[in-house]
Amino acid sequence: MARIWAVIAIALAAAGVALYVAYFQPQEVALEALRGQVANQEREIALLEKRAANIAAERDGVRTEAGGLREQLAAKERELAELQTRVADLESVRGELQRASGELKQQVAAKERELAALRETQDELVDGLKKEIADRQVQVQRIRDRLRVELVDEILFDSGEAEIKTAGLEVLRRVGAILKKVEHRRIEVQGHTDNVPIKGALAKRFPTNWELSAARATNVARFLQDEAGIAPARLSATAVSEYRPRASNDSDDGRRRNRRIEILLGPLEPAADR
Repeated sequence: MARIWAVIAIALAAAGVALYVAYFQPQEVALEALRGQVANQEREIALLEKRAANIAAERDGVRTEAGGLREQLAAKERELAELQTRVADLESVRGELQRASGELKQQVAAKERELAALRETQDELVDGLKKEIADRQVQVQRIRDRLRVELVDEILFDSGEAEIKTAGLEVLRRVGAILKKVEHRRIEVQGHTDNVPIKGALAKRFPTNWELSAARATNVARFLQDEAGIAPARLSATAVSEYRPRASNDSDDGRRRNRRIEILLGPLEPAADR
């Protein structure tokens, strides 16, 4: 009996081995293969996760860099806008400077023409009054853009008189003929005296040197208007009396120089100021 159970046990063991070999062993092999695949997948997943982390880090870096670039771009755009504004301002200033330069060139050219005409007038006066200049009766001077013709009183007036004498009329005709050709110039006639008080019967006509200088300047201005044909709007007469002496009144020669008529040529005043 025991032997039978031993045989049965052996048979069962053999059947179990056969069953394991036939069924469980392939399952274990398959399971091991699956485990290997899972391990491989896990390794691949780990690699992919690592790569994803790297890509995410790169993305974050790119985003950060993009944010910095956007800030730089905004700063450059602001800088460009400022530069464009400055360029526009500078172009406006350049336009104004160009216009001002053009106007200044025109003014300079006009002034050069005026000075050339003034020099020509001076030359004509000097040439036409050679004898009187040589005799120290007349002086012609140009001071910047003005011309001054200075005539001592003895060539125009008798002592204490305001009426122009014959010799003076001839001199004034020559002066007037030249001055008439000068355009766009005002002509001021100034009467000057020495400091000797007016006395006697003459004082009834000219109480002071103010009246004498005024009468002489007025008569010369009227002659330039009536005889020389100079437009009266360009003429003026001024009494200066004894208060702008050319020399000291302590000598005969000084007083002689101070008794004079000055004819001044200057720029016309603007219409609004006249």
